[in-house]
Amino acid sequence: MEEEEKKENNQVRCDCGRLYLVKTKDGYEFKCPRCKKVHLLRYEELIVKYLTNTKSID
Repeated sequence: MEEEEKKENNQVRCDCGRLYLVKTKDGYEFKCPRCKKVHLLRYEELIVKYLTNTKSID
């Protein structure tokens, strides 16, 4: 049962139950619904993108 709970905690799902992302040790994995290719969003890339896309008030 613990292993099943860990899987649930690593998944990001819609309210309807559809799986969007799976958290892994390297980042977030998601599968393209069209071509079925699995993509990886690395944590480092997300952090850099977040830090460099700050909006300044001019």
